[in-house]
Formats: sequence, C-alpha cells, structure tokens
Amino acid sequence: MTSSGDTRDGFLPVDVLIISALTEEHQVVQAVMSSVAKHAGTKGQADLWCYSTPDQKSYIIATASAHAQGTNPMAVATGSWLESIDPGSAVLVGIAAAVKTKGIELGYVPFVEQVVGYGDIAIEAGKLTFRSSGFQVDAKMRVSAGQLRSAPEPYTAWQKECRSVINTIIPMINSMRAAKVVSPVPADVPDPHLIVGVMGSGPFLLRDADFRDKLVELPSEIAETTISAGISVGGPIHPKLVSAEMEAHGFMEACHQKEVPACVLKGISDLGDAAKAALEEQSGGFFRAYACSNAVLALLHMLRQSPRPPRHEHEQSGMLRAKLSSGRQDKAKSVGDNLSELRQHTESVLDPIHSKILFKGNKIKVDRSAVLGRLRDALHRSPVAILTGVGGTGKTAVVKELYEEHKDSGAFFVFKGSEFNVASANELFGRYGSFTFADFLKEHESVGEKHIVIDSAEKLSDIEDQGAFQEFFSRMLKTGWRIIFTTRYSYLDDLKWQFVELFDSHSFEVLSVDNITETDLDLLGKKYGFPLPQNERFLELLLTPFYLNEYLQS
Repeated sequence: MTSSGDTRDGFLPVDVLIISALTEEHQVVQAVMSSVAKHAGTKGQADLWCYSTPDQKSYIIATASAHAQGTNPMAVATGSWLESIDPGSAVLVGIAAAVKTKGIELGYVPFVEQVVGYGDIAIEAGKLTFRSSGFQVDAKMRVSAGQLRSAPEPYTAWQKECRSVINTIIPMINSMRAAKVVSPVPADVPDPHLIVGVMGSGPFLLRDADFRDKLVELPSEIAETTISAGISVGGPIHPKLVSAEMEAHGFMEACHQKEVPACVLKGISDLGDAAKAALEEQSGGFFRAYACSNAVLALLHMLRQSPRPPRHEHEQSGMLRAKLSSGRQDKAKSVGDNLSELRQHTESVLDPIHSKILFKGNKIKVDRSAVLGRLRDALHRSPVAILTGVGGTGKTAVVKELYEEHKDSGAFFVFKGSEFNVASANELFGRYGSFTFADFLKEHESVGEKHIVIDSAEKLSDIEDQGAFQEFFSRMLKTGWRIIFTTRYSYLDDLKWQFVELFDSHSFEVLSVDNITETDLDLLGKKYGFPLPQNERFLELLLTPFYLNEYLQS
C-alpha cells in the first residue's frame, strides 16, 4: 500500500488496531481496507484508515502484521504495536481451522467469545494432556456481534458486501502473489455467517480429523485418538470449541497485560483435516482469502453497531469539558461531571456481568441471596469484606446485585485491581478528569452508605509499588467507606497477607461464593428442560455458573 505520509503523535487517535499473523492475511486486510475505507497515512510501520459508517461516524483504524506464525511472535509483535499505536481496542483477524465441523461452512466467521490456550502440555504414559487457560474478550464487541446477528437488514448487508468485496480484492491480492487465487469466485461458494464460539490456540497446525475431534469431544464419546507411534490425546480442551489456530492466545495475553480491550475474528478456511492441502491447491488459496476478507468486513459491520464512539469525538468533548470547568466557580461542576464518568466506568465493569442465564425464552437465576445476605451482615461488622471462589462462580455477579440495591441511594464505585498500578491515588482519579482524590472524598462526606469494590484483586500482587493503593485503602477506611474485594481462591492467602503485613489491617471478613450444588443443578435441569451430560468431568464443569451459561447457549 502506498503511504500518504507519517502522522504526528497525538493526531488521529486510533480507535481499532487490526493485527494479522501471516503476510497473506495482511495482504487481504490491506486490500479490503483499500476497497471500503480511505487511507489516512501511517504511524510507524502501520497503515491508518478512516472508515465511515452509514450514520456518519468516522473510525480511525490501524492495520499491522506480525508476519510470523505462532503464539510467542504474536505476543511480542502485539505488545510492540499496542505500545506505539495506543489503540482504543485491538482485533486479531485472519484464518482458522474449524474444529466443530457440523453446520459450519468455509468462509463462516466465528466471533470468539473466549480464547483458550492449550500450549501447556503434559506427556505422561504416552498421552498428551492439555492444561488450558483462557481469556475473555471485549464485552462491547461481543454485544455488537450479537446486535449484528439479530438484525436482518444489517446482517444481509454484511453478507452481500462479503460476496462483492472478494471479487474486488482478488486482482489486488494476485498482483502480490506468485501462486494466484482462483478467479472468478466459484458459483457454489456459500454465503458467510457470523457465529459465536470458543477458539483453541495452540502449537499445532491441524491436518488430522481424529486429532481435531479430540480437541472438543469428551473421552466417553469417541475412541482415544492415537496421533503417532504410541502417543494419544487424553481429553478435550473445551466442549464449545468451534475453531483452532496458533496465535490468538499470545495476542490476547499481550492485550490483557496492556489492558486493551481485545477480540478475535478469524474466518474458517479449512476443516482441520487431511484435505487441507488439496483444498488450498485446487482453489489457489481462495477460501483462505475469502475467510479472512469476511472476518475484516464482520469487524467493520460490528463497528456500525457503535460499540464505542470514535475517540476523536470523545477527546474533543473532553477538551470542551475541560475548558468549561476552568475557574473556581466551575470546579464543583467539574467534580460532578467527572464523578459521572466514574459511575459510567463502574457500569462498564458490571454491564457484561449477567445475573441471569437465558435459555429458550426463560431467565434462569442462580440464587445468590444467601451469600448476598452474608455480605451485608459482614459489612455491618467490618469495613472490609473479601468475596472469594473459583473462576466463574459469580463473585462479581454478587457485587452487581449489591450495586443495584445501592446505586440510587448511596455511593458505589468499582475499580479493577490492575488500575492501581499508578504513582498516586490522584493519578487514579485524574484519569476521569481534573479532580483529585481529596475532591472525591469531600464530595461524599455527607453520604451515608458508601461502597468501593476492588474487582480481580489478585492483580494487586503484580504491582511493585503499593504506595498508591495503601494511601487509597487507608483514607477510604478513615472516611467511612466499605471496601469489597473479589479474588480467586488461589490468590486469597496472598491478599490476606497484604492486608496484615503491608496495610496493617486485621479487620476483614472472608466470604466464599460457591458453585451450584449437583442437587440444585439437577432441579434446574428438570424445571427448565435442559439435559445434563452423563460424563462426570463435564457435569462437574457445569456446576460453575459461567460454564453452565456457556453450555446452555450452545
């Protein structure tokens, strides 16, 4: 792509960074963007594009590529791009192999609701056992994907543009490749569909149907898979696995470390079986280009659902607010305005948390009244409470229910533990405008019920300088705030040690948020008419509300 000149730092804030792994994927990304957006310059080695939506919003999109395959190169490249471009969000686009092949066609685009890495492998007695770890994706983009899938006209517009754009970009791609993509587009190419599922990201390039099936199916459902001389696979990675590739886990890890909202859109280019090579040779890589192009266009049509306003609009309105708040008389108004932004931050943390599970028109509510009652009682006895449990039990859902009780009658704010990696408490509050920690405390002097939540408090242990949090914690307690921490069981002892050793606080109560019992799960299944698996390992997984929700949405 030709450059129209470097942009200056601070000019054209980037809304979305699109990253691809392979050079062939990047070629497709660049071709699609040149067809539907206006080139707006460069920033370092990334191209900048202005994409205008039908409702006249203009998003600045940067495109870059690692030009390498695998988790580690992608993590390194992503970290570097995030540092230099400072995007509002990031999206990994490209191609992936289907793992769940029933009902999925080449060119379909999974919106990845969770990325599960399976690169940590134990080998014992000739058997591979995957010790997987996962990342949740950008909640706002997940909502946009759902909105696109639920609206017939926008959805059809995306499908039509996919068919149109692939014809446009094939000549561009072929001009950069020795091996040409087949043209014109075959008549039997299916319309794309946007689906939702879990992606596996690991060290294997899938070309074996048996191994592919073993990544998703339960051991009791298929025979143990032998992949080579005496080596077999012990069990599935995730029961909702839809696709698999090699870079998403590194991408998500880098984005989470930089606290940049991120998601993955990789089109289905093959079925992860032995026919992969023959398919690519016969089509000249057509389905690889088609799948990647569809993924880029899915992202652009999701932006039409307005997951976030363009940053340049937000920054202009912020500059206007800063102007209006100058002077002593306007400072009180400025604090009020910024508290509104802080409340919006709280809602943005809690909005993705679901207190009910939707299933066939029913709303299944996990009864958290007992732990909520214990939390209320604990906060009457002690100013500090810790909600703990395994991942997915609903710790933050309990917080959300308490928030709903107090949001109109008191003060209730939520911070993530990672937000305290700052030099001072003033820097924390300064992120929301021109007011200080002292301004915040003064604003709430006369408020009776005051709650602060530190969600994912295990992140506090990653912060080298605890001075800012110690100042925050101490002054909050002195001014009558109730403080709630959420953390996983595995980090509970570390958090308790911090309270006693670093913050000199012995007054706190610990409350456990437990999984659903087998009896209650059985009663829910009978009441709402959903079957429960016979496999004990799978059944145990469904006792966690997060996985029960995932199971019922499949």
